[in-house]
Amino acid sequence: MFKRISLIIVLLLGILAVLFLLPAAASGGITLNDNSSDYLILPDREMDPSNLPPPPPFAGEVNRENFELVPENFSFDKDGILMAYHEGKWHYNPLSIANYTLSLYGAYYNGDKSALEPLLAHANWLYDNSVPKNSNGRSFYVNEYTVAYPLFKLEPGFYSGLASAATLCVFQCVGFLTGDEKWTERAEAFLPPFDIPLAEGGLRYELTDSGIKDAVWYEEYVNPEMPAHVLNGHIYTVFFLEWFGIHAENELALKLADDGLKGLEYALPQYDELGFSVYDLHNRIVNCKYHQGAHVIQLNRLYEKTGTDIFLEYAERWGANDCVGLLKNEDGKLVNISWFPRKWAILGTAGLGALLFLIIAIFIFKKYSGSGRFLRKNSSK
Repeated sequence: MFKRISLIIVLLLGILAVLFLLPAAASGGITLNDNSSDYLILPDREMDPSNLPPPPPFAGEVNRENFELVPENFSFDKDGILMAYHEGKWHYNPLSIANYTLSLYGAYYNGDKSALEPLLAHANWLYDNSVPKNSNGRSFYVNEYTVAYPLFKLEPGFYSGLASAATLCVFQCVGFLTGDEKWTERAEAFLPPFDIPLAEGGLRYELTDSGIKDAVWYEEYVNPEMPAHVLNGHIYTVFFLEWFGIHAENELALKLADDGLKGLEYALPQYDELGFSVYDLHNRIVNCKYHQGAHVIQLNRLYEKTGTDIFLEYAERWGANDCVGLLKNEDGKLVNISWFPRKWAILGTAGLGALLFLIIAIFIFKKYSGSGRFLRKNSSK
């Protein structure tokens, strides 16, 4: 009797092992550095103010709590201005402040009247901290960073294409809210560097190798000596430029957005690494937060907007691969230890579980029936 009970227990354990492994495979297993599933919380859309344009894409759709309730990443100074944590210190990050301000505009647009005061306070910070620049007689403004970014070999004082694109959207939004022309004028003053080459102090990197007229890349981290070509930053910039072009009725902004799309169509295949997307072309790091939480989402939305096949192709290719396990070999090249899409992970895990169950069953059966004792005991009853 004890042996029979043991056999039943072993069989049940085998079945439970299969049932346990299947959900793990279905969920993609353990992910590294993955905040993609919940770091964007979209607000409800209950208000439809006829006198305001919709919020800019992405940043304007993010819930303000993504900044206000994440104390390990963001805090507020004595004046209520957002600060970001970077490399062991708190600082004023122009992109974070612009994105937070756009999220506040989105909140106000959706009926949250409490968002107006911090919205205007942060817009004023961006306005007051704008730094004038000049390139070959063309004047413009940027917001400079006060910290270094060693990954991109940047010292304090650098500026960002993505931060500038978000900021010009902030100023345009506040212009709509207040009717004060100073905001729309400052928004337009942030636009020229997108039409100025990187080597001349601008934000525009000409992709001359493409052979495509006006195919460009907008640098999130401006370093003329080491253009990194950050993928998500370029795509967000294109969306912001298009939004500004439409709602400010600015033809130059619309052309600049189109130039960025041409550059993206050409360069997109270069960001593929074994079915995953890299963050930028200099460091070629696969960051799960951006692979799953930005790149795939951005490309799907671009395909919906443009119908361009290459955007859908890479959205599906990258979307099929979760960041289950990513390593680098001795040469520093990426090694993907989860190289099959999720459906094959499910089938493979189920097959292994079934095989394990079969081996255990055969072993138990042979152990207790090899001498015929198991069969004789059963037949005698």
